[in-house]
Amino acid sequence: MSAPIDLRETFATPWEGDAVVEVPWYVRWAPTPRRFRFRTEIADLRGEEWDVVDTMTLPDGTVQRRTMHARLVRDDLVESTAPDMPRPARLHLRPDGFDFEPYVIRTPVLGPLRLPLRHFDKVRLTGDGLVDEIVLRFLGVRVARVTIRMRPA
Repeated sequence: MSAPIDLRETFATPWEGDAVVEVPWYVRWAPTPRRFRFRTEIADLRGEEWDVVDTMTLPDGTVQRRTMHARLVRDDLVESTAPDMPRPARLHLRPDGFDFEPYVIRTPVLGPLRLPLRHFDKVRLTGDGLVDEIVLRFLGVRVARVTIRMRPA
């Protein structure tokens, strides 16, 4: 069996790409962008701990950044924390990507209103990059599916 990927090596250089957001008919009224640019990079690598900076650039030029702190727990497990996450996200590493245990982000939806959206997130490496598929749910109801395709920058 192959060893799980090492996120510190995989993301030693930034990755970026395009995201597509699909929303069900019952939330089409929500002011959600249907596409955006996405970039992720490691900052401040300190052995088995590092920061991850994710940047979303919306079609209107608005830029949103999130910084998370990651910690290698064991060869196949990373925990990630952020101010907008009530509990750490746990990433299970595989040779061909990683799967998150469901995690919650308090997501801004209308001005200062933030809803706790549960994320079901799977990342797989492909021959020419990676694909991150995220299903977002509120109170158990699917409110969006985000597909991000990235390559090393």
